[in-house]
Amino acid sequence: MSDETAEQQVEPSNPRKLIDLLFPLLFCGVAVVATVLWLAAIGWVVWQPISYVFSWVLE
Repeated sequence: MSDETAEQQVEPSNPRKLIDLLFPLLFCGVAVVATVLWLAAIGWVVWQPISYVFSWVLE
């Protein structure tokens, strides 16, 4: 907590630039896409033996 009142606090001299918002959003977007692709790959690998067994049993 600050001991200064709202009037005493110094305003930031540099306003936020676009890159300050763009970088975290880009990072989160890349992380979400990578996670979705990773889970899709895991699902595909898991589904392959299941579909093989289904086709063998229901032949």
